[in-house]
Amino acid sequence: MQRLLETIRGGTALYGRLGDLLEAEREALTGHDPAGVRAANAEREALLEEIAVWECEVTGLLDGLPPPAAIEHTLRAAVAALPDPYRAGAEVALAALRESAETARHRAAVNHILLERSLDAVERTLDIFTGQRTGVTYESGGTKARGGSRGLVERKG
Repeated sequence: MQRLLETIRGGTALYGRLGDLLEAEREALTGHDPAGVRAANAEREALLEEIAVWECEVTGLLDGLPPPAAIEHTLRAAVAALPDPYRAGAEVALAALRESAETARHRAAVNHILLERSLDAVERTLDIFTGQRTGVTYESGGTKARGGSRGLVERKG
């Protein structure tokens, strides 16, 4: 029971850190801070590896539980199977985990929208300078797409 509670609290801390990191990434994106974006991306990659390890721990924990928790294979089922005196505290911890994960998901969605809009602005700018609709700023191989027609810069001199 204690291990379950510690595992849930550990996940809450990890997702809380992820949410904070995504907020820092948003600030770097909106503040036009490429170094900050790169740093946030590097930290996020390391943190996502920690979260993957935590998820493996959760799986191992759930595999060792008796039914019904082992059958449903969810933290919710594991908490519901706890005896009454322990269940209330575990439910609070599980709600905190869900909240921190939801905050991280929301912040990731916001950053995704910011990146999509930024990419759209870059594509429109390239359209202006190349004189054609690029639609894609990079080819499938990762190389920059080049316009073939005379663009604004070439026409203006």
